[in-house]
Amino acid sequence: TNKDLYGFYFIDPINTIAVGDGGIILRSTTGGNAWSVQSIGVYQNLYAIDFLNQNFGIVVGDSGTILRTIDGGINWAPQLSGTLSGLKSVDIIDENNISVIGDLGTILRSTDTGITWVPQTTTEIQNFYDVTFSNINNGVIVGSNGAILETTNAGRNWELARPITLTV
Repeated sequence: TNKDLYGFYFIDPINTIAVGDGGIILRSTTGGNAWSVQSIGVYQNLYAIDFLNQNFGIVVGDSGTILRTIDGGINWAPQLSGTLSGLKSVDIIDENNISVIGDLGTILRSTDTGITWVPQTTTEIQNFYDVTFSNINNGVIVGSNGAILETTNAGRNWELARPITLTV
């Protein structure tokens, strides 16, 4: 392909999925030796992918795109995100809890394996680029202009972390 790819995930040593421009999803079942394009009818750029196990995964992208698989990426089902913001990162925390972040301060949370999504409150209107959780309660978001947000309650609330001071 000549399309830009933004997200990549090894489901296991043999099964791999990459996502990118124009809704492209590439899937390899040969450890990356051969790739097939999956036609799913989505044309928004896709930026990030995460899996909990060999079957359950989430992909996010532009225009609030969220795709969900329960069969290892063979089939993908669009989910209603409730936003048109670009979504840039996803972290599947456990079998129920998932966080998604994106442009203009967008933070979404699912507590039902990604079927429904609830916006989370923050006063920040930054573009967010990555989210990760160390356990069910503690997570961090990073974004534009040095934004770092933290949660200690499973993503129900997010607060600005202490400012970082750089010395040169």
